[in-house]
Amino acid sequence: MPISTIIPPLKEWAFPLIKAVIGDSTQGIGASIEAYALSESEREYADLAASGASLQSTGSIIEAIGAVYLLNDLTEEGLQIQAFGSYAQLAGITLEAIAYTKETLLQVPGTD
Repeated sequence: MPISTIIPPLKEWAFPLIKAVIGDSTQGIGASIEAYALSESEREYADLAASGASLQSTGSIIEAIGAVYLLNDLTEEGLQIQAFGSYAQLAGITLEAIAYTKETLLQVPGTD
């Protein structure tokens, strides 16, 4: 059985989507490593930041799944999945920003 029956030849438009899958997956792995490191931290608000990094990681992986849907010509579903992944990343980044802001304010005198 020729390999082309198992894996069809790629169209030129597919390469940016393949890069998106690889990039989103890499970002998801990086954010999950960050979440693990934060969960082991003794810093103030580390749990909040770890939760944010976990959401960011999950959102990245969801976006990669959406790109796979797009590669398989499931455009409407793929775009909806990617939008959901983007919102999850935004929520995660917001949680991390809140955690780091609160931690920074603890270090500034007179901001108790």
